[in-house]
Amino acid sequence: MTIKQILTQLEKSDHPVAKPLYKGADFKVLIIGFKSGMKLKDHLAHVSSKLTVISGTVIYKQHETEIELQSLMKLRYR
Repeated sequence: MTIKQILTQLEKSDHPVAKPLYKGADFKVLIIGFKSGMKLKDHLAHVSSKLTVISGTVIYKQHETEIELQSLMKLRYR
């Protein structure tokens, strides 16, 4: 399963690990695993995005905005 693969790879990684979970015609679902303190490089999503935190806490930053998301919280961005 993809989630188990990410968790296994994350044990030895010094950067976030991402894998596609599902690819549709107009969208894809990615799973991204982080260790404490890891950051995702600045990037631009070309489609509407939704971030769901399964476990732990994520600090989402965009321009001047910073939002702390905890387990099972969702953020939609367009």
